[in-house]
Amino acid sequence: VPLLQPGASNEQSLLIQLPRFFTVIREVSGGNMVNEKPFFVSLSQTILKHKHKLPHSVRDLIVKNWLEWFEPLDGTSSMTSAVHLTFIQLLNEWSSFGNQILPRDSLLSFSEDAVKAASSNEKDRTFAHFWQSNSLGDIQLEYERMLKSVPEERCSKWKKAVGLEVEELTDNDIKMEDA
Repeated sequence: VPLLQPGASNEQSLLIQLPRFFTVIREVSGGNMVNEKPFFVSLSQTILKHKHKLPHSVRDLIVKNWLEWFEPLDGTSSMTSAVHLTFIQLLNEWSSFGNQILPRDSLLSFSEDAVKAASSNEKDRTFAHFWQSNSLGDIQLEYERMLKSVPEERCSKWKKAVGLEVEELTDNDIKMEDA
């Protein structure tokens, strides 16, 4: 993918090039990219070569388009797919560069968006179901890797947001339910 290589293009020009690239990929794929692991791995490696030169606007454009790949036109599940795995891997790699590319809050927010997008085509099973049954495999390992870099309070908040933890009821909540 020469147009995305650092040095072959100005990082700011990616704001113009990337939407065209994503449109072509969407058209060629017929809107179903969930299991195209070689493509996602290659794209991730290319994106990661930009390291600290990647502006947040380009990062956000990549995230927005990647999340769209979670919802294929044919309704295929993306919960255990390559699109999910490589996206979380990409987020973890970006966060390893420090706050310059992906601050912790953005990491957690984007990963919550990934859970929502992956859950969109699930009819009967939730993210929590897949997590608790260990059906996510390497995806779960990537989420656990992400959570290790986060303070316990933020980790707990993230787990609640994605449905892995239920908030404990206080005595006041219980009294209000009984009333």
